[in-house]
Amino acid sequence: YYWSYIDRGNLLIKMSKSEEALADFAEAIKINPHHFVAHVYAGGIYYHSKNWHRAREHYEKVLTLKSDYYHVYGPLGVMYYMNESWEKARSMFSKAFTCNPRELSYPLFIAICYKKNGQDERAIEYLDTNLSLFPKDTWFYEIARFYMNPENDYYVQKKYKEEKNVIRKKRILFYMAVQFGLLGDSYSARASFLEVLNLEKKDLPEYDLARWELEKYGGGIDW
Repeated sequence: YYWSYIDRGNLLIKMSKSEEALADFAEAIKINPHHFVAHVYAGGIYYHSKNWHRAREHYEKVLTLKSDYYHVYGPLGVMYYMNESWEKARSMFSKAFTCNPRELSYPLFIAICYKKNGQDERAIEYLDTNLSLFPKDTWFYEIARFYMNPENDYYVQKKYKEEKNVIRKKRILFYMAVQFGLLGDSYSARASFLEVLNLEKKDLPEYDLARWELEKYGGGIDW
């Protein structure tokens, strides 16, 4: 019965019937509360519908039941970020990076968590130790250098202006905006986060976090 509900729930997701799918996953959880799969799917529905509290509940349960289920590390990092739980967020991003070392946004998020937790020196030390992870011709490298030394803003600004890909351009802007805010330049931070929200691809963590950051500046964004 458990897997019947899981299979039907998956079919309902494909049919864009999220509420009915959630009902099936809830039934599956009642049948076997010790299996993680129903929580994965329910958490995914809540995550993509921006219901962060419910998504976090399910994803945390996933790790309670199956601690090595690495697919939820990144999303949990994002949600802990929005909860300002910097140590938890950094831990999740670190685990996510260990499992997916090709995603170079994770070390940037780790550095941000250090910075937002008042550990700027730790952030600089972390990036200095891991700078070789970033290919020198990438925007990741220039953001890392900007985080290590704000006076390196010329190079990241140049990389931003030269970037032709719209998605990459908005991702660069997000990381720049975070640093602007940390440096006390709230005007540039807010303007940059607003620009990130013009991104059409709205399933990126940078988009969700830009919305959250903008709310902190009184952006009046409706979730």
